[in-house]
Amino acid sequence: MKRLGTWTAAFVLGWLAGICGWHWLRAQAPATPRPPTIAFLNYAEVMRQYAECNDVRKLIQAEEQKFLDQLQAKQKEIDETRKQWAAADPSQRDPLERKIKDLEYQFNNIRSDAQKQLTRFANERWSQVYFKVWNKVKAIAESSGYEVVFRFNEDWRDANKPEVFYHPDRVMARLMASNLWPMYYNRTADITAQVINVLNREYQGSGTAPRSGN
Repeated sequence: MKRLGTWTAAFVLGWLAGICGWHWLRAQAPATPRPPTIAFLNYAEVMRQYAECNDVRKLIQAEEQKFLDQLQAKQKEIDETRKQWAAADPSQRDPLERKIKDLEYQFNNIRSDAQKQLTRFANERWSQVYFKVWNKVKAIAESSGYEVVFRFNEDWRDANKPEVFYHPDRVMARLMASNLWPMYYNRTADITAQVINVLNREYQGSGTAPRSGN
C-alpha cells in the first residue's frame, strides 16, 4: 500500500508537471498573427466631390486659356501675313515669307512651352491635393484602427442604376483596369465619404476656398 501511494503521488506530480509545462510552452509560443484591419477608398470619387479639386480644375483651365489666347493671337497674325503675301507683288514676297516663318516658329514655341508649363502646373496642384487626401486617410485610419487602406478608382455616379452600373461594358472595364478593384468588401470598411466630408469641411473653413456667388 505504501508503494502504491508513492506511485500515485508520483503520477499526480508528473501529470501536474506536464500540464504546467504545456501551458508554459503555449505561453512561450508566438501568437498567431491577426490579419490586418483593412479599409477602402474610392479616389476617383474623392476627386469628384472634394471642393478643392473643382477649384484646381478651374485654375488649370484658366492657365490653358492664357496660352490658347496667345496661340490664337499668333495664328491670327500668321493668317494676316499670309493674306498680305498673297496680295503682294512677287518681288515683295520674300520679306513676308521670312516673317511668316518667324511667326510660325514663335507659334510652335508657345505651343511647346504651353505643354511643358501646363503639365508642370497641373502636376504640382494635383500632387498637393494628393498629399492632403493622404494625410486625412492616415488620420482616419489611425483613429479608427485601420492598418491598411487600399485605393481604387470607380465611377459611382450611376451606382444607384444597376442597369448602367452593372452593364457588361462597365463590368469589363473594371476587370481590365490595371488598378486595384475590390470585388466585394463590407461597406463599413469604406472611408470614402468620411474622407470627403473632412476634406470639404477643412477646405471651406480654411479661407482658401472661393466663396459662393463670387
